[in-house]
Amino acid sequence: MNAVTAGQKILQTIDRESPVDPGSDQGETIPDVLGDIVFDRFRHIYPSRPTETVLTDFHLTIPHGQVTAIVGSSGSGKSTVIGLIERFYLPADGEIFLDGHNIKDLNLRWLRSWCALVS
Repeated sequence: MNAVTAGQKILQTIDRESPVDPGSDQGETIPDVLGDIVFDRFRHIYPSRPTETVLTDFHLTIPHGQVTAIVGSSGSGKSTVIGLIERFYLPADGEIFLDGHNIKDLNLRWLRSWCALVS
């Protein structure tokens, strides 16, 4: 019975339609990217775990030209922060800005060409 339940959850995740279309040509681009990133009043919940809040009232400013380390224990949200910048997830609340532009308004393909996670 545990295997059936786990299988159902996996199939629901696979069948879930993403609200973000990575192939879309819609959205803005920024001609001269500096790289200032701001998380403003941010809250995140994973779609697969809707009852667990991962980040609450999260504020972070990453100025361009600065090396910024995100440090924390396993499961604290470090990789999630990068995934949110790349719009692999949508915020439950709050906004993320790149050079003053809300990233939800930016062309996704263009945005992902400007940032990446190297683990």
